[in-house]
Amino acid sequence: MSKEKIVLHKKESVTIKKNQHSGKQSDISSAFKSSITVKKNKLMLGSFIALLGFIFYSNTLHHNYTFDDFSIIRDNLLTKKGVSGLKEIFLSSYWTGYFENDNFLYRPLSKAMFAIEWQIAPNKPGLSHLLNVILYAITGFLLFKMLMLYFPDKMWFCAVASIFFIAHPIHTEVIASIKSRDEILSFLFFLLTGICAFNFLMKKRKNSIWLIASLIYYSLSLLSKESAITYLAVIPLMVYFFTEANLKKQLILFSSLCIIVVLFLMLRSAILSSGEPFNAPMVDNILLFTKSHLLRFTTAVSILGIYLKLLFFPYPLVSDKSYNQIPLVGLNDWHFILSFLIFAGLGIYALWEFRKKSIYSFGILFFFITISVTSNIFILIGTSYGERFMYAPSLGFCLILSSLLMRTSEGEATPDKKLFILPALITLIFFVLTFKRNKAWKDDYALHSTDVLHSPNSAKAHYFFGNILTGDEYLSKIKSPALQQAALNEGLKEMRKTISIYPLYSDAFDKIGNIYFKQQKFDSADVYFKKALSFYPDNVLYLNNYGISLFYQYRMEEARQQFEHSLKIKSFQPKTNYDLALVYGALGQQLEELNNSVKAKQYYEIAISNLLKCVKPEPYYAQRYYMMSVAYQRIGNKVNAQHYLDTAQRLNPAFR
Repeated sequence: MSKEKIVLHKKESVTIKKNQHSGKQSDISSAFKSSITVKKNKLMLGSFIALLGFIFYSNTLHHNYTFDDFSIIRDNLLTKKGVSGLKEIFLSSYWTGYFENDNFLYRPLSKAMFAIEWQIAPNKPGLSHLLNVILYAITGFLLFKMLMLYFPDKMWFCAVASIFFIAHPIHTEVIASIKSRDEILSFLFFLLTGICAFNFLMKKRKNSIWLIASLIYYSLSLLSKESAITYLAVIPLMVYFFTEANLKKQLILFSSLCIIVVLFLMLRSAILSSGEPFNAPMVDNILLFTKSHLLRFTTAVSILGIYLKLLFFPYPLVSDKSYNQIPLVGLNDWHFILSFLIFAGLGIYALWEFRKKSIYSFGILFFFITISVTSNIFILIGTSYGERFMYAPSLGFCLILSSLLMRTSEGEATPDKKLFILPALITLIFFVLTFKRNKAWKDDYALHSTDVLHSPNSAKAHYFFGNILTGDEYLSKIKSPALQQAALNEGLKEMRKTISIYPLYSDAFDKIGNIYFKQQKFDSADVYFKKALSFYPDNVLYLNNYGISLFYQYRMEEARQQFEHSLKIKSFQPKTNYDLALVYGALGQQLEELNNSVKAKQYYEIAISNLLKCVKPEPYYAQRYYMMSVAYQRIGNKVNAQHYLDTAQRLNPAFR
């Protein structure tokens, strides 16, 4: 071969190699750009879902406290301690600060957040509503992110499922009610657990960090709400259905999660062991008082049927369907028969498709697992019905619905736009229903005046509405005395309706006594207060209400007996200490008029002692400081009298 041909061949060889190298660089560059584009699309979709979550609940930002917000936040003495009460919150039961003792719930995380929010903005629910909406928006983002890990080639399926979840109106109770932060946090931390668990199982680097993170997030989920224990079954199910993870890693993950559950249960048991069992009344959950196990089962299954119907047709939504809106049903009732056949069919299908790892099988099993602890089938809980119980289980429904509607989009980067018409229409309908339902959660009046129409056979629905109509907060907004009397009479009708549905509803008798007290019909008030106390002689609310009525009738000795009995049962009651102080102050005045100054001074000192017990834990009531000033003035202590008068005037210039 000539030198010229050799040189030419070498040049051609070099050129081919350069072209091949250039081609590889081009492929790598193209793949890199494509990867960047996919990541941007995912980020944009996740952000869009989060934005939807915020928009859907933007009309709740100026809402007031409602329903259980009062017992957990506004009227909870422990929550109102702010940051100084955080340690006690983690060492006590959920209802501590409102109920003296309970041995029922341990959910310190959300309550700790409420305490911090109260410290920042006391008695201002706007901050808490804002945080609920923000956390919900973050939930939408994280849900999409987690689904994309387990379904990496089904971006549009993941997006639509996430949108359906965020848009579903059945979540209004959870987001619009501040108290339901426990549901939001528990599910949010489950999503983070699922994300970290996937990274631990599927990534080769930083395994220990992902494992530790998953355990921390799962711990936080459990500390938010006990029902997070169901995720212990959900996470292995996700791994089985949608990954090919190493078996050894799976065992490490699941055994670690089991240890977290055991530690949580030990902590919960230690915290709640000192309390007394919280016994829900029959009006909350009739299943607790049903001796027939068969009747419990048939009724619980029929209630599950109501939940399923609401997932498909979320109207009307109601905050309460307790006794006797949903009556007990037997084997021959069509509600049970239909519900049982549907759920049995779904269960059989899920098991049939289990080995095929069908998304429909997973969605059904996810629903069954997450609803199990609140279904009243396996364990009985404090209430028979609550739309909030559908918060996590609704994800199973959303996954199935999205898969049905988006199944032809698999593997397509840009599927046919017509495919999005039905999901968009469903989302729009959900938006309208959600936005409308949110308005009912504006305040207690809006909520209960709406829900009593949709739950006419519920004793509690009538009780709640009557309680609002006759409450001081509602009556104070009515300027006309005639209209105030009309509201009291309307509330009285609601209470009588309550008793007609459930004749043993002691709270209703107490409330009727309170209504008659406000109408200054003291003889009738006495009858109903005594009737309420005949059910529960040691109920501090009944004792205090009766004591106040006796005080205004100038029956001071009888009032003193009621308040002191109440404080023996529950020692930490600042308001009752204040009422008892007023009684001793009045008794002291009577003794002064009888020229018994020595005994009068003793009574004034007892009044001061009780006033000190109420101003220390609740230092923001000017009236109490003013009464301290009066009491000190009565015993001749001018220095303290002036000090407390100055404090009262600083808190409320009206005392100047």
